[in-house]
Amino acid sequence: MEGNLFKSTKLKEAYSITDSNGEKMKMKLMSMLILALFISGATVSGMYPTIEKESVDITLSFSKPVIDYHEEYTRIEVKEANSFEMSAGKPILPFNSTVLTFPFGTKIDGIDVKTGEVITKQLDKKIMPASPPIPLNMQNVKVEIKEGSIYESNEAYPSGWITYNIGAGIEKGKHVVFFSIHAFPCRYIPASNELLYTDKIEIKVKYTPPEKPLMQNDEYDLLIIAPSEFLDELHPLVEHKESCNITTKIVTLDEIYGSVYFTTQGRDDAERIKYFIKNAIEEWGIKYVLLVGNADKLPARDAYVNDGEEAYFISDLYYADIYDGEGNFASWDTNGNNYFAEYNYSGRYDTVDLYPDVYIGRLACKDKNEVTIVVNKIVSYETLEAYNEGWFNNIILVGGDTFTDDDNGIDEGEYVNQRVLDALRNFNGVKIWASNGGLSSIANIDQAFYEGAGFADFSGHGSPTSFATHPHGNDKIWLPPGFVKTSNVRSFVNRNKLPIIILNACSTCKFSRNGCFGWTFLSNPDGGGIATCGNTGLGWGYKGKGVTSGLCGLMELNSFKSYASGIETLGEMWKETLNRYLNKLGGSMGAHDHKTVEEWITFGDPSLKISSHSPPTNNPPEKPERPVGDIKGKIGKEYQYTTSSIDPDGDSLYYLFDWGDGSYSEWLGPYESGETVNASHVWEKRGTYEIKVKAKDEYGSQSNWSDVLVISMPKLPIRAVFDMITEWLLQFFGIKSLPPLFT
Repeated sequence: MEGNLFKSTKLKEAYSITDSNGEKMKMKLMSMLILALFISGATVSGMYPTIEKESVDITLSFSKPVIDYHEEYTRIEVKEANSFEMSAGKPILPFNSTVLTFPFGTKIDGIDVKTGEVITKQLDKKIMPASPPIPLNMQNVKVEIKEGSIYESNEAYPSGWITYNIGAGIEKGKHVVFFSIHAFPCRYIPASNELLYTDKIEIKVKYTPPEKPLMQNDEYDLLIIAPSEFLDELHPLVEHKESCNITTKIVTLDEIYGSVYFTTQGRDDAERIKYFIKNAIEEWGIKYVLLVGNADKLPARDAYVNDGEEAYFISDLYYADIYDGEGNFASWDTNGNNYFAEYNYSGRYDTVDLYPDVYIGRLACKDKNEVTIVVNKIVSYETLEAYNEGWFNNIILVGGDTFTDDDNGIDEGEYVNQRVLDALRNFNGVKIWASNGGLSSIANIDQAFYEGAGFADFSGHGSPTSFATHPHGNDKIWLPPGFVKTSNVRSFVNRNKLPIIILNACSTCKFSRNGCFGWTFLSNPDGGGIATCGNTGLGWGYKGKGVTSGLCGLMELNSFKSYASGIETLGEMWKETLNRYLNKLGGSMGAHDHKTVEEWITFGDPSLKISSHSPPTNNPPEKPERPVGDIKGKIGKEYQYTTSSIDPDGDSLYYLFDWGDGSYSEWLGPYESGETVNASHVWEKRGTYEIKVKAKDEYGSQSNWSDVLVISMPKLPIRAVFDMITEWLLQFFGIKSLPPLFT
């Protein structure tokens, strides 16, 4: 059901193919054309995005694909691609994800696409199909990589050179329209085993700016929605927020349903609440929404995504995704059948946006006592500025071997834990792993909480009441023995040393009348945590090193990358986690991706301040090595040069080459710190040139220029020599063309 995932649209495409025979026929005219261009001063447009009135032009350049033949299949990589299409049973192909943002209310009018030269290459082996996702439940499921029916198709896959989706959301605190583009430098014809690839994709996005901003008021920052029975217990939180300059409005469900502030709209209580939030955004300018109450106290919306395992699950994203990409109310029920966010549910689909338009969180309290417990925690946490305490720089990492049968022997939980630690550069990792014996006892987790940490990352398997994982290669043993259960979490006594907990495991945040594993961290009066993020239903993941390429593993890693980017509040962290996922995979999302985004919930106050104002110190990369390559050559011939740099923080790097002839490469990357980059260039004129290169890290900090490599291009190809003689003869004799004898 392509084109039904967001506000996505298949694209018209146009490309030109160079005819080699035609080029030969035109060879006689080449020198005259070059001369004419030289005299007229013709120029070629730049390679960087340029913004004109009501249009944006983007040119994406790609290197020749690297074809890696393995035992059974072929793998395709392109340097400039930053992700892979991973639909189960379909060929794994690289793509480049680019995101544009426009003011809220912008209308996207159309998009023009054309490619450079398209080359067809016959492959020796089929391109590897993507493996299916695996459920993160309490059974280790063995999966087999299989070719889908698409491998019998004579049509190119994907169907176009690019896909895109449009969504409305928040970027840097402002309401915007996201335009996410996936550009595929390679396409594949499975039946004939042919690869199509191009070196360039040019995109023009046409749009109409909004006439005026939609959001103009700024009366309140935080909206608290709760049943009236919790009002007294919530007043201390309102007073505290006001003292922190967070203007706060508390509204009861009765006031919403009774049209006290805005005229009630909606088919049921959940939709009435959502319409109220929309009005509060537009009339009051609210940024944060705190829902108070479990599913019995405050309605929860069920989403219907067919993942093959469970029919529906709770999604609080429903209350945050207020607008679609065209600025309309996002009902999540575009087919009007009262089943929400359908994705292949009995063959039915709803068009959904999924980008949050407010920062949202829920306190899943069952009674007044739990409200009091959590309010006291929030007030204490912010009053003490916990994020400035020494213990906050610890992160508890809990993991093992999530999928014990992967081919590469990767312990997925520990692998993601390490990636998380790499993202939090200034944090000390407390590794409670199966491999180091840390999961031999729950007491080790209890002790780590007691000593204090800003974050805890659990990566493995779960249920509404427990968490566990495996030792390496053994799915018969669960660690820690007896699992980590809600009863264990209730016994933690870490007092005010409260971490934010990320749970990459099934159903750990499936809140109900009696709470759940994730909520227990907040409802513990003697410790536990200040906030939890996790899944309300069955989670899904990939095996081996692919665990962070999508689904729950990517959501887990995104959570910490979002924090490391310099956000200040819990709600911003949750929003940015989803935005990163949607911007990277939006146009290629299937059922499991939809579910991963929709079920990711936050227990906690979205306006909770969880960091100081400034992001962690970022050091620029070291000066790259002087480029290495040929120092003499012929004009008109392509030459390759290599270099590398080290980033002190271990960040990914991009490289920019100055070719010495007035032209530059694009920023090439990302590359790992220390990894060699390879770039090529063609010089069109004789001369001596100085090549140099600089590096920048993923946060934009740039190195100094490298030392220069001096090269000379004294030699001319025979064709170029002949053309020069032709030009001289034409000018000397003052004639338009040479006699046939000379041509």
